[in-house]
Amino acid sequence: MDRLSNPISVSSEATTIDSRLHSSGPAASLNGLPDEMLLAVLSKFRAPDGGCDNKSLLVSSLVNHRLNFLATPLVYEEFNTRKGNPYLFLRTIAEAPALATHLRRLVWGYNAFPNGSRFHTPHDWAIGAPFPDTLIHAEKDAEGSTIATKLRTLGQPFATEIADIISTCKPEMINEALVSAILFLAPHVSSMDIGWWTLTRDRNLSWMNLLRFRLSAQFQQLHSISFLAAADPTFQLSLSALFGLQSLVKLEILCLVAVPGDTQHRTLAPRISNIEVLTIRDSHFESERAANMVLACRKLKSFIFEHSPGFRSSLDALMLTVNERPTLSLTALAPALEFHRSSLEHLAIIDADIVDGVKNPDPWKVAGNLDSLRDFPKLKSVWLPCWAFLQSQDTVAEATRLISSLPSGLHNLTLETIVVEDSALQEEIEDSHWASQVRHLLETVEHLTTLAVAVVYINTSSVIPGRTWYASRKVCFEKGVEFRVHDIDLLAPAIVRDENSAAAFVDAVEEWEANTG
Repeated sequence: MDRLSNPISVSSEATTIDSRLHSSGPAASLNGLPDEMLLAVLSKFRAPDGGCDNKSLLVSSLVNHRLNFLATPLVYEEFNTRKGNPYLFLRTIAEAPALATHLRRLVWGYNAFPNGSRFHTPHDWAIGAPFPDTLIHAEKDAEGSTIATKLRTLGQPFATEIADIISTCKPEMINEALVSAILFLAPHVSSMDIGWWTLTRDRNLSWMNLLRFRLSAQFQQLHSISFLAAADPTFQLSLSALFGLQSLVKLEILCLVAVPGDTQHRTLAPRISNIEVLTIRDSHFESERAANMVLACRKLKSFIFEHSPGFRSSLDALMLTVNERPTLSLTALAPALEFHRSSLEHLAIIDADIVDGVKNPDPWKVAGNLDSLRDFPKLKSVWLPCWAFLQSQDTVAEATRLISSLPSGLHNLTLETIVVEDSALQEEIEDSHWASQVRHLLETVEHLTTLAVAVVYINTSSVIPGRTWYASRKVCFEKGVEFRVHDIDLLAPAIVRDENSAAAFVDAVEEWEANTG
């Protein structure tokens, strides 16, 4: 209540307001203050994760009509399932359509569901509430009826289908239906983070399929989409719907798995999309798919491709099999990236693929197909694998050539290596060898005085072999280079993470830091 009892004393702007309110003379009035100053005060109620402390904003809005007018857009600019219930939110915007016009960002997070996003447990997660008792089942049915009625009045066949799903609460489709309903009713959504499978068991009923309908100008407002791609590799991602959305400038896809026999990526026409930032994380598919996505963009500024079998392993654990074992190769990617050499600013090729304890050496060798990174004049940051460089002296010359071809304007360089504990390869490599190779690598880029360099170790075990990377870290400290260690599970979304392994990793890091200073 301290925050609410004096809500305008927490910033420089607020101090000015506070002095005016308590100065001698006529009583100060909020109506005499400019909107910009009041908005500065209200913005102090934003939550640490970027949203708003809605309760504080709502209480503030009751103080004054102008505060109500200014606070309402802040309250409804973002809907996040970690904070609110989608049924209650949908009922609100169905009954008060004007409020829906304020929604700009939709976040459908994992944490809304007590059992995570891995299993279908309809009566636990279907209500979409952070706490199961937020909305009892009987009330949920009533909310669903109100929402369904509103959707049917739109007179659109797809909206009617969504209404039927919500009114009957079909558990395997309810998430897709609720997301689609919000898109129907909120005309100005510009950013979406969907932490759930994007394809339902009925492929015709998904929020992505909704994009094809282009029911109104609302779909030309979407400029940023981030989503989890698939729980079942038999589902096919509708790439044409995404890349055909002309308003889209930022696309992030997590856990995209190769679908045997799926060739739809080959139908993507070159330069049809306005996407400028393309990120593919923790995915497992052949490079040709990534190359076609890159070629489909007109002017790509950022490309991040993290190739990892981690999600594939989780699919196997769920008894969902992937028939293909694609490996990352830059042979197909390099020519595609060449089309964007005049615009590309950020490039990351992150290869976490390990087969039988051996790191795939192909990315570093084939990276030479880019010829010279000097051909990318706007390139500011690069993340490249250097496993082969540290593995064998045979690749030192090739790796050195690529590093020496970095453009002069580069600001950040991240070099990735990997620790494979208890593998035959690991036993053959002495700790001093790792350190000497890292030292040589850093000396290769020493002439780039304006460059911020980071060396990242990707750890593949829950037990960190500190003896392996201690010497390398010491070398980095001597050179003034940032050194980071990541557990491979931490690169993947939470749903595919072994929580015990992750906890052991964090504990080990903290213990090492405490012992080494």
